Amino acid sequence: MKTRALRVAWLAAALLTADPSHATAQLPDTPAAHQFSAWLNAFNSGDRATFAQFLDLYFPARKANIDQEMAFRDRTGGFDFVKAVPPRPRDSRRS
Repeated sequence: MKTRALRVAWLAAALLTADPSHATAQLPDTPAAHQFSAWLNAFNSGDRATFAQFLDLYFPARKANIDQEMAFRDRTGGFDFVKAVPPRPRDSRRS
């Protein structure tokens, strides 16, 4: 579960720092991208019940902080997906 959360966090960070010059973007067909898409749709909806349903499914422990999550959503207004950055090959020297 931690690995999945780390992948989603990495993907979110990569997407949030992506170059905004591209008009449309496509997520890769991967489990992490599907989970990110579900989060983005739930988060961007601004609907507490929709976001609570996402948290129940993927991050039940974070549901206790839903007020903070919704306040963050209110401050940001949501996010636009711009582009996915392909992963770099792993360096075998790093473990």
